[in-house]
Order: sequence, then C-alpha cells, then structure tokens
Amino acid sequence: MSIVNFQRAELRLLRDLIVSAKNSRSVVAAIPLLRKAVEGFLEGLASYTADPEIFRQFCDAHLLVLKSLQHPRAFGESWVNRQVTK
Repeated sequence: MSIVNFQRAELRLLRDLIVSAKNSRSVVAAIPLLRKAVEGFLEGLASYTADPEIFRQFCDAHLLVLKSLQHPRAFGESWVNRQVTK
C-alpha cells in the first residue's frame, strides 16, 4: 500500500470516528477518536512523504481533532491531556 493510500484510509477512519463521537457526544465514543488522532499524528510524523504539503495537511487534520476535543464545550483541555498521557 502506498503512503498516500495509507493516509487516505487513516483520514477516512478518523472521519468515521469524528461522526460517531459527534452523534453520541459521550466519553466512550471520544476516547477512540482521541487515540486515533494521537496515533495518526505520530504515524504521520514517522512516515514523512516526499510532498511536504500532503504531510502538513495530514498532520494538521489530526491536530485539529485534538484541539477540538480540548475545547471547553467539548471535553476540556485537562481531560484530553490526561487521556493522552495515560
């Protein structure tokens, strides 16, 4: 599987987890989303592509999810930080 196809598959999975978390608005649905966002970001760093724009957008998508979860109206910064450092 090429790196671009891998990134597409990862972004689709991230999108599905976002929709699931949005519909349920529960911690149970947010934890897999949080884990996938962290995991995807770290995998994106490890699999740097030849095209820096694709790499930047892939990492930005995962960071945007993490920042959204940290919003006070979502789960808050302290909850996200605790979950990431577990």
